[in-house]
Amino acid sequence: MTNPTTRNTLAVTTWIKSLYNKLSYYIREYSASGMDHAENTEEKKKIYAINTLSILTSFLVLTIGYAYYQIAHKTYVIIPVITEGICFALIPLLNRRGMVRAAANATYMLHAICACYFGCILGMVVEIQLVVVFFIMAAYLVTQSKVDRRIYIISSIIALICMEVNYFFELIPSLELTRNQGFFFRWAAIFGILTLIIKTVKLYDTRNNDAQEKLRKANEAKTKFVREVSHEVRIPLNTSLQIVQILEREIRNNPYLEHLQPLIRTLYFSTSLQKGIVNNVLYLAQIEEGKLYNQEKRSFNLEDTLSAILEMHKVYAAQKNVTIKLSVDSKMPVFIHEDELKLTQIINNILINAVKFTNVRSVVRVAVKRQEDTWSLAIKDQGPGMNQDEITQILQPFNSTRSDLNIEGTGLGLQISRQLIELLGGSYNIQSRPGHGTSFTVILPLTEGEVVLPENHRDHHLNLFGYRALIIEDDPLSAMFLKMHLASQNCEVFTAANKAEGLAAAEKHKPHIIFVDACMPYSDDGHDTITELRENPFFRNTFIIGVPGNAFQDDIKNLTQAGADICCPKPISYEVLNPILLSFTMNYQKAQHR
Repeated sequence: MTNPTTRNTLAVTTWIKSLYNKLSYYIREYSASGMDHAENTEEKKKIYAINTLSILTSFLVLTIGYAYYQIAHKTYVIIPVITEGICFALIPLLNRRGMVRAAANATYMLHAICACYFGCILGMVVEIQLVVVFFIMAAYLVTQSKVDRRIYIISSIIALICMEVNYFFELIPSLELTRNQGFFFRWAAIFGILTLIIKTVKLYDTRNNDAQEKLRKANEAKTKFVREVSHEVRIPLNTSLQIVQILEREIRNNPYLEHLQPLIRTLYFSTSLQKGIVNNVLYLAQIEEGKLYNQEKRSFNLEDTLSAILEMHKVYAAQKNVTIKLSVDSKMPVFIHEDELKLTQIINNILINAVKFTNVRSVVRVAVKRQEDTWSLAIKDQGPGMNQDEITQILQPFNSTRSDLNIEGTGLGLQISRQLIELLGGSYNIQSRPGHGTSFTVILPLTEGEVVLPENHRDHHLNLFGYRALIIEDDPLSAMFLKMHLASQNCEVFTAANKAEGLAAAEKHKPHIIFVDACMPYSDDGHDTITELRENPFFRNTFIIGVPGNAFQDDIKNLTQAGADICCPKPISYEVLNPILLSFTMNYQKAQHR
Protein backbone atom coordinates (compact mmCIF):
# COMPACT_ATOMS: atom_id res chain seq x y z
CA MET A 1 0.00 0.00 0.00
CA THR A 2 1.09 3.53 -0.73
CA ASN A 3 2.31 5.58 2.20
CA PRO A 4 -0.12 8.48 3.05
CA THR A 5 2.78 10.93 2.93
CA THR A 6 3.71 9.69 -0.52
CA ARG A 7 0.09 9.98 -1.67
CA ASN A 8 -0.06 13.54 -0.40
CA THR A 9 3.24 14.37 -2.12
CA LEU A 10 1.99 12.91 -5.40
CA ALA A 11 -1.30 14.80 -5.05
CA VAL A 12 0.51 18.08 -4.43
CA THR A 13 2.89 17.44 -7.35
CA THR A 14 -0.04 16.62 -9.64
CA TRP A 15 -1.86 19.76 -8.51
CA ILE A 16 1.22 21.92 -9.11
CA LYS A 17 1.72 20.45 -12.60
CA SER A 18 -1.96 20.98 -13.39
CA LEU A 19 -1.79 24.55 -12.12
CA TYR A 20 1.41 25.19 -14.12
CA ASN A 21 -0.14 23.81 -17.30
CA LYS A 22 -3.26 25.91 -16.85
CA LEU A 23 -1.25 29.06 -16.16
CA SER A 24 0.98 28.36 -19.18
CA TYR A 25 -2.09 27.90 -21.36
CA TYR A 26 -3.74 31.13 -20.19
CA ILE A 27 -0.48 33.08 -20.54
CA ARG A 28 -0.02 31.77 -24.09
CA GLU A 29 -3.59 32.65 -24.95
CA TYR A 30 -3.24 36.10 -23.40
CA SER A 31 0.07 36.63 -25.23
CA ALA A 32 -1.76 35.95 -28.50
CA SER A 33 -4.39 38.62 -27.82
CA GLY A 34 -5.16 40.55 -30.99
CA MET A 35 -3.14 38.31 -33.32
CA ASP A 36 -6.29 36.98 -34.99
CA HIS A 37 -7.08 40.54 -36.16
CA ALA A 38 -3.62 41.10 -37.67
CA GLU A 39 -3.51 41.75 -41.42
CA ASN A 40 -0.20 40.01 -42.06
CA THR A 41 2.53 37.90 -40.47
CA GLU A 42 4.71 40.89 -39.58
CA GLU A 43 1.88 42.49 -37.60
CA LYS A 44 1.24 39.21 -35.78
CA LYS A 45 4.89 39.06 -34.74
CA LYS A 46 4.77 42.65 -33.56
CA ILE A 47 1.62 42.04 -31.47
CA TYR A 48 3.13 38.91 -29.95
CA ALA A 49 6.36 40.75 -29.09
CA ILE A 50 4.49 43.61 -27.38
CA ASN A 51 2.21 41.25 -25.43
CA THR A 52 5.06 39.00 -24.30
CA LEU A 53 7.24 41.93 -23.25
CA SER A 54 4.37 43.56 -21.34
CA ILE A 55 3.38 40.38 -19.47
CA LEU A 56 6.99 39.63 -18.55
CA THR A 57 7.58 43.20 -17.38
CA SER A 58 4.38 43.12 -15.30
CA PHE A 59 5.59 39.96 -13.56
CA LEU A 60 9.06 41.40 -12.91
CA VAL A 61 7.75 44.76 -11.65
CA LEU A 62 5.29 43.15 -9.23
CA THR A 63 7.78 40.54 -8.02
CA ILE A 64 10.82 42.77 -7.58
CA GLY A 65 8.70 45.73 -6.39
CA TYR A 66 7.09 43.61 -3.70
CA ALA A 67 10.55 42.47 -2.59
CA TYR A 68 11.58 46.14 -2.31
CA TYR A 69 8.51 46.86 -0.21
CA GLN A 70 9.21 43.95 2.13
CA ILE A 71 12.62 45.40 2.84
CA ALA A 72 11.87 49.14 2.84
CA HIS A 73 8.20 49.13 4.03
CA LYS A 74 7.56 52.38 2.16
CA THR A 75 4.06 53.09 0.80
CA TYR A 76 5.42 55.19 -2.09
CA VAL A 77 7.19 52.04 -3.26
CA ILE A 78 4.32 49.59 -3.34
CA ILE A 79 1.57 51.82 -4.80
CA PRO A 80 3.47 52.77 -8.01
CA VAL A 81 4.64 49.14 -8.30
CA ILE A 82 1.07 47.81 -8.25
CA THR A 83 -0.11 50.54 -10.62
CA GLU A 84 2.67 49.90 -13.14
CA GLY A 85 2.27 46.11 -12.89
CA ILE A 86 -1.46 46.34 -13.62
CA CYS A 87 -0.90 48.79 -16.51
CA PHE A 88 1.63 46.46 -18.12
CA ALA A 89 -0.72 43.49 -17.66
CA LEU A 90 -3.57 45.34 -19.39
CA ILE A 91 -1.61 46.25 -22.55
CA PRO A 92 -2.58 43.02 -24.43
CA LEU A 93 -6.20 44.17 -24.15
CA LEU A 94 -5.33 47.14 -26.38
CA ASN A 95 -4.06 44.71 -29.02
CA ARG A 96 -7.23 42.65 -28.60
CA ARG A 97 -9.19 45.78 -29.56
CA GLY A 98 -6.97 46.31 -32.61
CA MET A 99 -5.10 49.27 -31.09
CA VAL A 100 -1.65 47.97 -32.05
CA ARG A 101 0.17 51.29 -32.27
CA ALA A 102 -1.39 52.46 -28.98
CA ALA A 103 -0.23 49.24 -27.33
CA ALA A 104 3.31 49.71 -28.65
CA ASN A 105 3.43 53.33 -27.50
CA ALA A 106 1.97 52.46 -24.09
CA THR A 107 4.50 49.62 -23.62
CA TYR A 108 7.47 51.83 -24.34
CA MET A 109 6.27 54.84 -22.32
CA LEU A 110 5.46 52.64 -19.34
CA HIS A 111 8.96 51.19 -19.48
CA ALA A 112 10.41 54.69 -19.53
CA ILE A 113 8.24 55.80 -16.58
CA CYS A 114 9.00 52.60 -14.68
CA ALA A 115 12.76 52.98 -15.24
CA CYS A 116 12.62 56.66 -14.25
CA TYR A 117 10.67 55.91 -11.06
CA PHE A 118 12.85 53.03 -9.87
CA GLY A 119 15.95 54.97 -10.89
CA CYS A 120 14.83 57.83 -8.65
CA ILE A 121 14.02 55.75 -5.58
CA LEU A 122 17.08 53.52 -5.93
CA GLY A 123 19.62 56.16 -6.95
CA MET A 124 22.86 54.77 -8.34
CA VAL A 125 21.90 51.24 -7.43
CA VAL A 126 20.30 50.82 -10.88
CA GLU A 127 22.68 50.05 -13.73
CA ILE A 128 21.97 52.96 -16.08
CA GLN A 129 23.97 51.38 -18.93
CA LEU A 130 21.73 48.29 -18.95
CA VAL A 131 18.62 50.45 -19.01
CA VAL A 132 19.98 52.33 -22.04
CA VAL A 133 20.68 49.04 -23.87
CA PHE A 134 17.19 47.75 -23.17
CA PHE A 135 15.50 50.97 -24.27
CA ILE A 136 17.36 51.08 -27.59
CA MET A 137 16.60 47.41 -28.32
CA ALA A 138 12.95 47.79 -27.36
CA ALA A 139 12.58 50.86 -29.60
CA TYR A 140 13.52 48.76 -32.64
CA LEU A 141 11.46 45.77 -31.55
CA VAL A 142 8.03 47.27 -30.87
CA THR A 143 7.77 49.46 -33.98
CA GLN A 144 8.98 49.76 -37.57
CA SER A 145 8.05 53.44 -37.79
CA LYS A 146 11.06 55.77 -37.90
CA VAL A 147 9.01 58.56 -36.31
CA ASP A 148 7.92 56.37 -33.40
CA ARG A 149 11.48 55.12 -32.90
CA ARG A 150 12.77 58.68 -32.67
CA ILE A 151 10.04 59.52 -30.13
CA TYR A 152 10.87 56.42 -28.09
CA ILE A 153 14.59 57.09 -28.02
CA ILE A 154 14.06 60.77 -27.12
CA SER A 155 11.68 59.68 -24.33
CA SER A 156 14.33 57.25 -23.05
CA ILE A 157 16.97 59.97 -23.04
CA ILE A 158 14.61 62.29 -21.14
CA ALA A 159 13.92 59.55 -18.57
CA LEU A 160 17.64 58.94 -18.09
CA ILE A 161 18.31 62.66 -17.73
CA CYS A 162 15.54 62.88 -15.12
CA MET A 163 17.18 60.08 -13.13
CA GLU A 164 20.55 61.81 -13.24
CA VAL A 165 19.06 65.19 -12.30
CA ASN A 166 17.15 63.62 -9.41
CA TYR A 167 20.29 61.85 -8.23
CA PHE A 168 22.28 65.10 -8.34
CA PHE A 169 19.67 67.44 -6.76
CA GLU A 170 17.85 64.76 -4.65
CA LEU A 171 14.38 66.04 -5.66
CA ILE A 172 12.86 62.65 -4.78
CA PRO A 173 14.75 61.08 -1.90
CA SER A 174 16.15 57.65 -2.66
CA LEU A 175 15.62 54.74 -0.31
CA GLU A 176 17.97 54.62 2.63
CA LEU A 177 19.45 51.19 2.31
CA THR A 178 21.93 49.23 4.29
CA ARG A 179 24.91 47.76 2.48
CA ASN A 180 23.21 44.35 2.29
CA GLN A 181 19.93 45.87 1.10
CA GLY A 182 21.71 47.92 -1.52
CA PHE A 183 23.51 44.81 -2.75
CA PHE A 184 20.21 42.92 -2.95
CA PHE A 185 18.37 45.73 -4.77
CA ARG A 186 21.27 46.20 -7.16
CA TRP A 187 21.25 42.57 -8.26
CA ALA A 188 17.46 42.43 -8.31
CA ALA A 189 17.47 45.39 -10.71
CA ILE A 190 20.23 43.82 -12.81
CA PHE A 191 18.31 40.55 -12.93
CA GLY A 192 15.12 42.29 -14.05
CA ILE A 193 16.79 44.36 -16.74
CA LEU A 194 18.89 41.44 -18.03
CA THR A 195 15.76 39.28 -18.18
CA LEU A 196 14.06 41.89 -20.35
CA ILE A 197 17.15 42.22 -22.56
CA ILE A 198 17.42 38.44 -23.02
CA LYS A 199 13.73 38.20 -23.89
CA THR A 200 14.11 41.05 -26.37
CA VAL A 201 17.12 39.33 -27.97
CA LYS A 202 15.12 36.11 -28.29
CA LEU A 203 12.28 37.96 -29.97
CA TYR A 204 14.81 39.56 -32.33
CA ASP A 205 16.33 36.15 -33.02
CA THR A 206 12.93 34.63 -33.77
CA ARG A 207 12.07 37.49 -36.10
CA ASN A 208 15.44 37.22 -37.84
CA ASN A 209 15.16 33.43 -38.27
CA ASP A 210 11.67 33.79 -39.68
CA ALA A 211 12.87 36.50 -42.06
CA GLN A 212 15.83 34.38 -43.17
CA GLU A 213 13.61 31.37 -43.78
CA LYS A 214 11.13 33.51 -45.69
CA LEU A 215 13.96 34.98 -47.75
CA ARG A 216 15.38 31.51 -48.45
CA LYS A 217 12.02 30.18 -49.61
CA ALA A 218 11.43 33.28 -51.73
CA ASN A 219 14.86 32.91 -53.33
CA GLU A 220 14.27 29.22 -54.05
CA ALA A 221 10.86 30.01 -55.53
CA LYS A 222 12.34 32.79 -57.67
CA THR A 223 15.17 30.58 -58.93
CA LYS A 224 12.73 27.76 -59.71
CA PHE A 225 10.41 30.18 -61.47
CA VAL A 226 13.24 31.67 -63.54
CA ARG A 227 14.50 28.23 -64.55
CA GLU A 228 11.05 26.90 -65.47
CA VAL A 229 9.98 29.99 -67.40
CA SER A 230 13.34 30.22 -69.16
CA HIS A 231 13.14 26.54 -70.07
CA GLU A 232 9.67 27.02 -71.55
CA VAL A 233 10.86 30.04 -73.53
CA ARG A 234 13.91 28.15 -74.80
CA ILE A 235 11.80 25.38 -76.38
CA PRO A 236 10.34 27.53 -79.21
CA LEU A 237 13.66 29.36 -79.55
CA ASN A 238 15.50 26.07 -79.98
CA THR A 239 12.99 25.06 -82.64
CA SER A 240 13.50 28.34 -84.50
CA LEU A 241 17.27 28.03 -84.39
CA GLN A 242 17.24 24.49 -85.70
CA ILE A 243 14.87 25.43 -88.53
CA VAL A 244 17.15 28.34 -89.44
CA GLN A 245 20.16 26.02 -89.56
CA ILE A 246 18.31 23.61 -91.84
CA LEU A 247 17.23 26.47 -94.11
CA GLU A 248 20.77 27.82 -94.19
CA ARG A 249 22.08 24.41 -95.29
CA GLU A 250 19.41 24.11 -97.99
CA ILE A 251 20.20 27.60 -99.31
CA ARG A 252 23.91 26.80 -99.36
CA ASN A 253 23.19 23.70 -101.47
CA ASN A 254 20.78 25.50 -103.79
CA PRO A 255 22.22 28.43 -105.81
CA TYR A 256 18.71 29.58 -106.81
CA LEU A 257 17.96 30.45 -103.15
CA GLU A 258 21.19 32.37 -102.56
CA HIS A 259 19.34 35.71 -102.47
CA LEU A 260 17.67 34.57 -99.22
CA GLN A 261 21.02 34.11 -97.46
CA PRO A 262 21.10 37.63 -95.85
CA LEU A 263 17.57 37.18 -94.50
CA ILE A 264 18.38 33.77 -93.03
CA ARG A 265 21.58 35.07 -91.42
CA THR A 266 19.65 37.99 -89.89
CA LEU A 267 16.98 35.62 -88.59
CA TYR A 268 19.66 33.34 -87.16
CA PHE A 269 21.37 36.21 -85.37
CA SER A 270 18.09 37.59 -84.03
CA THR A 271 17.03 34.21 -82.65
CA SER A 272 20.50 33.64 -81.18
CA LEU A 273 20.28 37.02 -79.49
CA GLN A 274 16.94 36.11 -77.93
CA LYS A 275 18.43 32.85 -76.68
CA GLY A 276 21.34 34.81 -75.23
CA ILE A 277 18.95 37.01 -73.25
CA VAL A 278 17.20 33.94 -71.82
CA ASN A 279 20.59 32.43 -70.97
CA ASN A 280 21.55 35.65 -69.19
CA VAL A 281 18.49 35.33 -66.95
CA LEU A 282 19.61 31.80 -66.06
CA TYR A 283 23.20 32.93 -65.54
CA LEU A 284 22.02 35.66 -63.17
CA ALA A 285 20.03 33.12 -61.16
CA GLN A 286 23.17 30.95 -60.93
CA ILE A 287 25.28 33.94 -59.88
CA GLU A 288 22.84 34.83 -57.10
CA GLU A 289 23.09 31.24 -55.86
CA GLY A 290 26.87 31.61 -55.75
CA LYS A 291 27.35 29.04 -58.52
CA LEU A 292 29.73 30.76 -60.88
CA TYR A 293 31.35 28.14 -63.02
CA ASN A 294 34.90 26.92 -62.92
CA GLN A 295 37.24 28.21 -65.55
CA GLU A 296 38.02 26.05 -68.56
CA LYS A 297 41.14 27.61 -70.03
CA ARG A 298 42.78 26.46 -73.24
CA SER A 299 45.01 27.90 -75.94
CA PHE A 300 43.29 29.55 -78.90
CA ASN A 301 43.93 32.12 -81.63
CA LEU A 302 42.58 35.37 -80.20
CA GLU A 303 42.25 37.24 -83.49
CA ASP A 304 40.39 34.35 -85.12
CA THR A 305 37.98 34.21 -82.19
CA LEU A 306 37.41 37.97 -82.28
CA SER A 307 36.88 37.93 -86.04
CA ALA A 308 34.28 35.16 -85.72
CA ILE A 309 32.43 37.09 -82.99
CA LEU A 310 32.47 40.32 -84.98
CA GLU A 311 31.32 38.55 -88.13
CA MET A 312 28.18 37.39 -86.35
CA HIS A 313 27.43 40.92 -85.08
CA LYS A 314 28.00 42.53 -88.47
CA VAL A 315 24.64 41.20 -89.65
CA TYR A 316 22.83 43.13 -86.93
CA ALA A 317 25.09 46.15 -87.33
CA ALA A 318 24.39 46.32 -91.07
CA GLN A 319 20.73 47.01 -90.32
CA LYS A 320 21.81 50.33 -88.77
CA ASN A 321 24.53 50.98 -91.36
CA VAL A 322 27.05 50.52 -88.54
CA THR A 323 30.58 49.37 -89.28
CA ILE A 324 32.54 47.26 -86.79
CA LYS A 325 36.31 47.64 -87.03
CA LEU A 326 38.88 45.45 -85.24
CA SER A 327 42.48 46.41 -84.47
CA VAL A 328 44.90 44.10 -82.66
CA ASP A 329 48.18 45.32 -81.16
CA SER A 330 51.18 43.76 -82.89
CA LYS A 331 52.66 43.07 -79.45
CA MET A 332 49.81 40.66 -78.65
CA PRO A 333 50.72 36.96 -78.90
CA VAL A 334 48.84 35.06 -81.60
CA PHE A 335 47.68 32.40 -79.14
CA ILE A 336 46.54 33.13 -75.59
CA HIS A 337 45.57 30.77 -72.77
CA GLU A 338 42.15 31.76 -71.46
CA ASP A 339 38.56 30.61 -71.06
CA GLU A 340 37.38 31.20 -74.63
CA LEU A 341 33.70 30.55 -73.90
CA LYS A 342 33.48 33.09 -71.09
CA LEU A 343 35.55 35.61 -73.02
CA THR A 344 33.18 35.22 -75.96
CA GLN A 345 30.19 35.79 -73.71
CA ILE A 346 31.77 38.94 -72.25
CA ILE A 347 32.50 40.38 -75.70
CA ASN A 348 29.06 39.43 -77.03
CA ASN A 349 27.23 41.22 -74.22
CA ILE A 350 29.34 44.37 -74.49
CA LEU A 351 29.29 44.44 -78.28
CA ILE A 352 25.52 43.95 -78.44
CA ASN A 353 25.10 47.08 -76.29
CA ALA A 354 27.62 49.03 -78.35
CA VAL A 355 25.81 48.27 -81.62
CA LYS A 356 22.42 48.79 -80.01
CA PHE A 357 23.20 52.26 -78.63
CA THR A 358 25.54 53.66 -81.26
CA ASN A 359 24.21 56.18 -83.74
CA VAL A 360 23.04 55.16 -87.21
CA ARG A 361 25.79 55.20 -89.87
CA SER A 362 28.56 55.20 -87.27
CA VAL A 363 31.55 53.03 -86.36
CA VAL A 364 32.05 50.67 -83.42
CA ARG A 365 35.75 50.10 -82.78
CA VAL A 366 37.17 47.03 -81.06
CA ALA A 367 40.79 47.54 -80.01
CA VAL A 368 43.09 44.97 -78.39
CA LYS A 369 46.31 46.16 -76.72
CA ARG A 370 49.04 44.53 -74.66
CA GLN A 371 50.14 46.08 -71.37
CA GLU A 372 53.06 43.98 -70.05
CA ASP A 373 51.43 41.13 -68.10
CA THR A 374 47.88 42.17 -68.96
CA TRP A 375 45.92 42.91 -72.09
CA SER A 376 42.93 45.13 -72.70
CA LEU A 377 39.97 44.92 -75.00
CA ALA A 378 38.18 48.23 -75.57
CA ILE A 379 34.83 48.50 -77.36
CA LYS A 380 33.95 52.08 -78.24
CA ASP A 381 30.72 53.28 -79.85
CA GLN A 382 29.62 56.63 -81.26
CA GLY A 383 26.33 56.81 -79.41
CA PRO A 384 24.77 59.59 -77.31
CA GLY A 385 27.01 58.82 -74.33
CA MET A 386 26.03 58.78 -70.66
CA ASN A 387 26.47 60.76 -67.48
CA GLN A 388 27.82 59.22 -64.27
CA ASP A 389 24.38 58.27 -62.92
CA GLU A 390 23.55 56.38 -66.12
CA ILE A 391 26.89 54.57 -66.01
CA THR A 392 26.02 53.36 -62.50
CA GLN A 393 22.56 52.24 -63.62
CA ILE A 394 23.68 50.15 -66.59
CA LEU A 395 25.48 47.72 -64.28
CA GLN A 396 22.21 46.96 -62.50
CA PRO A 397 19.95 44.25 -63.98
CA PHE A 398 16.49 45.14 -65.29
CA ASN A 399 17.30 48.85 -65.56
CA SER A 400 16.46 50.79 -68.70
CA THR A 401 19.25 53.27 -69.25
CA ARG A 402 18.15 55.04 -72.42
CA SER A 403 14.36 55.12 -72.43
CA ASP A 404 14.46 58.22 -74.60
CA LEU A 405 15.87 56.09 -77.44
CA ASN A 406 12.96 53.66 -77.24
CA ILE A 407 15.38 50.73 -76.95
CA GLU A 408 14.30 47.63 -75.13
CA GLY A 409 16.48 45.33 -73.06
CA THR A 410 16.75 43.51 -69.77
CA GLY A 411 19.99 45.14 -68.68
CA LEU A 412 21.39 41.71 -67.80
CA GLY A 413 24.23 41.60 -70.32
CA LEU A 414 26.62 43.95 -68.56
CA GLN A 415 25.73 42.46 -65.18
CA ILE A 416 26.75 39.03 -66.46
CA SER A 417 29.88 40.44 -68.11
CA ARG A 418 30.97 42.10 -64.87
CA GLN A 419 30.64 38.81 -62.98
CA LEU A 420 32.55 36.86 -65.63
CA ILE A 421 35.31 39.49 -65.81
CA GLU A 422 35.80 39.18 -62.05
CA LEU A 423 35.80 35.38 -62.36
CA LEU A 424 38.63 35.60 -64.92
CA GLY A 425 40.63 37.78 -62.52
CA GLY A 426 40.19 40.93 -64.57
CA SER A 427 38.76 44.40 -64.18
CA TYR A 428 36.85 46.88 -66.30
CA ASN A 429 36.20 50.58 -66.66
CA ILE A 430 33.59 52.63 -68.50
CA GLN A 431 34.36 56.03 -69.95
CA SER A 432 31.54 58.10 -71.34
CA ARG A 433 30.09 61.58 -71.46
CA PRO A 434 26.98 62.93 -73.18
CA GLY A 435 27.49 63.45 -76.89
CA HIS A 436 30.84 61.63 -77.09
CA GLY A 437 29.94 57.93 -77.09
CA THR A 438 30.92 55.22 -74.63
CA SER A 439 34.05 53.11 -74.25
CA PHE A 440 33.92 49.85 -72.27
CA THR A 441 37.39 48.47 -71.51
CA VAL A 442 38.09 44.97 -70.16
CA ILE A 443 41.52 44.31 -68.63
CA LEU A 444 42.55 40.68 -68.18
CA PRO A 445 45.73 38.82 -67.16
CA LEU A 446 47.78 37.78 -70.18
CA THR A 447 49.05 34.22 -70.48
CA GLU A 448 50.57 33.23 -73.80
CA GLY A 449 49.17 29.99 -75.22
CA GLU A 450 50.73 27.16 -77.10
CA VAL A 451 50.50 27.08 -80.88
CA VAL A 452 47.35 25.14 -81.80
CA LEU A 453 47.35 23.52 -85.22
CA PRO A 454 43.83 23.50 -86.66
CA GLU A 455 42.29 20.13 -87.37
CA ASN A 456 42.11 19.74 -91.12
CA HIS A 457 38.50 18.60 -91.24
CA ARG A 458 37.86 20.53 -94.42
CA ASP A 459 39.56 17.78 -96.38
CA HIS A 460 36.98 15.33 -95.09
CA HIS A 461 33.27 15.42 -95.79
CA LEU A 462 30.97 14.12 -93.06
CA ASN A 463 29.25 11.00 -94.31
CA LEU A 464 27.41 8.79 -91.82
CA PHE A 465 26.52 6.06 -94.31
CA GLY A 466 26.57 2.72 -92.51
CA TYR A 467 26.18 4.28 -89.06
CA ARG A 468 23.11 3.95 -86.85
CA ALA A 469 22.07 6.72 -84.44
CA LEU A 470 19.51 6.66 -81.64
CA ILE A 471 17.90 9.90 -80.40
CA ILE A 472 16.38 9.64 -76.90
CA GLU A 473 14.41 12.90 -76.73
CA ASP A 474 10.94 13.72 -75.36
CA ASP A 475 10.50 16.86 -77.49
CA PRO A 476 9.24 15.62 -80.88
CA LEU A 477 10.34 18.77 -82.72
CA SER A 478 13.90 18.59 -81.41
CA ALA A 479 14.04 14.90 -82.28
CA MET A 480 12.62 15.55 -85.75
CA PHE A 481 15.14 18.31 -86.61
CA LEU A 482 18.10 16.29 -85.35
CA LYS A 483 16.85 13.25 -87.26
CA MET A 484 16.55 15.33 -90.45
CA HIS A 485 20.11 16.57 -90.07
CA LEU A 486 21.56 13.12 -89.42
CA ALA A 487 19.51 11.60 -92.24
CA SER A 488 20.90 14.24 -94.61
CA GLN A 489 24.33 12.79 -93.77
CA ASN A 490 23.10 9.31 -94.82
CA CYS A 491 22.75 8.09 -91.22
CA GLU A 492 20.10 5.51 -90.21
CA VAL A 493 18.22 7.16 -87.34
CA PHE A 494 15.88 5.81 -84.64
CA THR A 495 14.04 7.80 -81.96
CA ALA A 496 12.69 7.19 -78.47
CA ALA A 497 10.67 9.47 -76.20
CA ASN A 498 11.87 8.33 -72.75
CA LYS A 499 14.35 6.15 -70.91
CA ALA A 500 12.38 2.90 -71.17
CA GLU A 501 11.84 3.29 -74.91
CA GLY A 502 15.45 4.38 -75.36
CA LEU A 503 16.91 1.35 -73.60
CA ALA A 504 14.66 -0.98 -75.57
CA ALA A 505 15.57 0.72 -78.88
CA ALA A 506 19.26 0.55 -78.03
CA GLU A 507 19.00 -3.20 -77.39
CA LYS A 508 17.12 -3.69 -80.65
CA HIS A 509 19.09 -1.50 -83.09
CA LYS A 510 22.59 -1.49 -81.53
CA PRO A 511 23.36 2.13 -82.54
CA HIS A 512 26.87 3.51 -83.01
CA ILE A 513 25.82 6.94 -81.69
CA ILE A 514 23.26 7.75 -78.99
CA PHE A 515 21.92 11.23 -78.24
CA VAL A 516 20.42 11.52 -74.73
CA ASP A 517 18.24 14.44 -73.63
CA ALA A 518 19.05 15.70 -70.13
CA CYS A 519 15.45 15.97 -68.93
CA MET A 520 12.60 13.64 -69.92
CA PRO A 521 9.12 12.85 -68.54
CA TYR A 522 8.11 10.38 -65.84
CA SER A 523 11.01 11.37 -63.57
CA ASP A 524 13.50 10.03 -66.11
CA ASP A 525 16.59 12.06 -66.79
CA GLY A 526 19.65 11.84 -68.96
CA HIS A 527 21.91 10.92 -66.05
CA ASP A 528 19.92 7.76 -65.25
CA THR A 529 19.56 6.81 -68.91
CA ILE A 530 23.28 7.14 -69.64
CA THR A 531 24.16 5.30 -66.42
CA GLU A 532 22.01 2.32 -67.37
CA LEU A 533 23.38 2.31 -70.91
CA ARG A 534 26.97 2.21 -69.61
CA GLU A 535 26.09 -0.63 -67.23
CA ASN A 536 25.32 -2.75 -70.29
CA PRO A 537 28.65 -4.18 -71.54
CA PHE A 538 27.51 -3.84 -75.17
CA PHE A 539 27.19 -0.04 -74.87
CA ARG A 540 30.27 0.50 -72.71
CA ASN A 541 32.18 1.96 -75.68
CA THR A 542 29.24 3.38 -77.64
CA PHE A 543 29.61 7.07 -78.50
CA ILE A 544 27.07 8.89 -76.29
CA ILE A 545 26.30 12.59 -76.72
CA GLY A 546 24.52 14.29 -73.82
CA VAL A 547 22.03 17.01 -74.80
CA PRO A 548 21.43 19.37 -71.83
CA GLY A 549 18.87 22.15 -72.06
CA ASN A 550 21.58 24.80 -71.58
CA ALA A 551 25.34 25.24 -71.42
CA PHE A 552 25.62 25.34 -67.63
CA GLN A 553 28.55 23.40 -66.25
CA ASP A 554 26.43 21.76 -63.53
CA ASP A 555 24.19 20.13 -66.15
CA ILE A 556 27.08 19.21 -68.45
CA LYS A 557 29.07 17.76 -65.55
CA ASN A 558 26.06 15.72 -64.46
CA LEU A 559 25.84 14.03 -67.88
CA THR A 560 29.57 13.50 -68.36
CA GLN A 561 29.89 11.94 -64.90
CA ALA A 562 27.15 9.49 -65.90
CA GLY A 563 29.21 8.44 -68.91
CA ALA A 564 28.51 10.82 -71.80
CA ASP A 565 31.52 11.20 -74.10
CA ILE A 566 30.65 14.82 -74.88
CA CYS A 567 27.75 17.27 -74.52
CA CYS A 568 26.02 19.45 -77.12
CA PRO A 569 23.70 21.91 -75.35
CA LYS A 570 20.39 22.81 -76.94
CA PRO A 571 19.81 24.16 -79.48
CA ILE A 572 22.34 21.85 -81.11
CA SER A 573 24.60 23.82 -83.40
CA TYR A 574 25.36 21.74 -86.46
CA GLU A 575 28.59 23.69 -86.91
CA VAL A 576 29.64 22.26 -83.53
CA LEU A 577 28.04 18.84 -83.95
CA ASN A 578 29.46 18.01 -87.41
CA PRO A 579 33.15 18.17 -86.36
CA ILE A 580 32.31 16.03 -83.34
CA LEU A 581 30.66 13.38 -85.50
CA LEU A 582 33.47 13.59 -88.07
CA SER A 583 36.06 13.05 -85.36
CA PHE A 584 34.08 10.08 -84.05
CA THR A 585 33.84 8.43 -87.49
CA MET A 586 37.56 8.89 -88.14
CA ASN A 587 38.47 7.35 -84.75
CA TYR A 588 35.93 4.56 -85.27
CA GLN A 589 37.39 3.68 -88.67
CA LYS A 590 40.92 3.67 -87.26
CA ALA A 591 39.80 1.31 -84.49
CA GLN A 592 38.16 -1.02 -87.02
CA HIS A 593 41.35 -1.29 -89.09
CA ARG A 594 43.56 -2.23 -86.16
